[in-house]
Amino acid sequence: MNDFDKICEFDSEIHDVLIENMPLVFELMKSVQIPKTANTMLLFITKTNFIKEGIFELYESQNLYSMNILFRSLIEHFLRFHYIFFRLGIDKNDSVGEDYLKFCSYSENVDTGKAWKDVSRILDKDPGLDPYEILKEITPDLKNYTKQDIIEKVKQFRYKNIIRFIDNKLNKEKEYSNNSFLLKIIPLYSDLSSFVHGGPSSDHLMKENFSEDIRSKELLRIVDLAFSMTASVKLFSFLMYYQYDKRLGQAYLKIDNIIKKHNR
Repeated sequence: MNDFDKICEFDSEIHDVLIENMPLVFELMKSVQIPKTANTMLLFITKTNFIKEGIFELYESQNLYSMNILFRSLIEHFLRFHYIFFRLGIDKNDSVGEDYLKFCSYSENVDTGKAWKDVSRILDKDPGLDPYEILKEITPDLKNYTKQDIIEKVKQFRYKNIIRFIDNKLNKEKEYSNNSFLLKIIPLYSDLSSFVHGGPSSDHLMKENFSEDIRSKELLRIVDLAFSMTASVKLFSFLMYYQYDKRLGQAYLKIDNIIKKHNR
């Protein structure tokens, strides 16, 4: 069995644990005290798993360039998930889930509004109202927030602030020391931006991986990291679920043991 097949086998073992325990998770969702945060974390399991599957398929076709684009997206999902997990540990309520569902959505709407304002300027048209003011008019939930309130709420989910928050928890406060893997992932986020945006750095990195042997090692490295990241999302989700339903403790321990087997 080659290294890729071994990773796939570990991944399948974790998948089996999830399938076995999903009925309990869905049952928990009906009564858990933090419904928005719990459901958001479940959706991150699904979203990161989809991206991981795409990376695995690109390994088969040896498509390193596209793999790097997906890998950067996976890092974004991974960091945002861990921000939510850490915030939950601090707040011990549903506020981070509420903020995520409300203000990430509003942020996307504001970004769309800003894009249309830019188009209006290019076409010499009246750009109209501030997108924040438009958002407040069409969204009753925001009427009690000032523009600055909304900006500050949105900022917490910007990746620079997420990275700063995680770095503070792992480095300065010396908490969550078993999550030091996160610190290895954070620098990769910036390194891979060139692949997403079509910059020249990606050309240089592709040339470095031109030979078949080097490229194969790089492909396997990304596959291994993608497995580790998605496994981490599942592990910490079940750690959270266990706090509210002790029956899910065995699932957490099984996933933890599979990850440890992979890391040996």
